[in-house]
Amino acid sequence: MSDAVVGRGTALVTGASRGIGRAIARRLARDGYEVVAAARHLDELEALRAEIETAGGRCRALVLDVADASAVAASLRGLEVDLLVNNAG
Repeated sequence: MSDAVVGRGTALVTGASRGIGRAIARRLARDGYEVVAAARHLDELEALRAEIETAGGRCRALVLDVADASAVAASLRGLEVDLLVNNAG
């Protein structure tokens, strides 16, 4: 991941702590996006954040349950997103 292209924008990935969401978050970080990784499991999000940052990328972990509309609205207020991957199941 050290050959990242910097400055592609911000990508929000829901369901980012595991499986396909995690893989997408890692790929977007490698492609130069700042990733906002959202999921319900803080420990898994923090591990992902550490992995992406160790590889030279940028990542923010956001504990979020997309089933709670008011929490989603509050958590994302003011966040500018260039790319959304709505992966949460």
